[in-house]
Amino acid sequence: MADWWLDDDQIASSYRCAADRAEQVNILAQLCNTTKEKVLDKLLSLGTIDKNKYDELRRAKPRGKKLAAQKVDVMMSLYKKGYSDSAISKITGVNRSTISSWRQKELLKANDPALGIDGRWHKQTYKVMNQEAER
Repeated sequence: MADWWLDDDQIASSYRCAADRAEQVNILAQLCNTTKEKVLDKLLSLGTIDKNKYDELRRAKPRGKKLAAQKVDVMMSLYKKGYSDSAISKITGVNRSTISSWRQKELLKANDPALGIDGRWHKQTYKVMNQEAER
């Protein structure tokens, strides 16, 4: 058995008091320099979780995937070419709201949505823009 940095009461208490218990298992694994599975085994042996919760947490996947550096590079190059968030979303397969959040974190203004995914200006939108400019 691994040497635990925390005693049994501390492990059980920190799990029970956590707002996000699935994430707390990962935190405990890091604190104790062990694996998630060993922490779950420890919680099960302490009676802190039952077998159903053990199975559920064991299958749980981490939330909040980060964008791969390659995707960010592609998104930036498309943004610099003038593509809108929607067009970048269709090209890269990344959710439009994720692209919008990324752009805002980078302090970038939204591009004109008239530029389509084919790289051409949509005629209808372009006509409307010209009519407004003439007024």
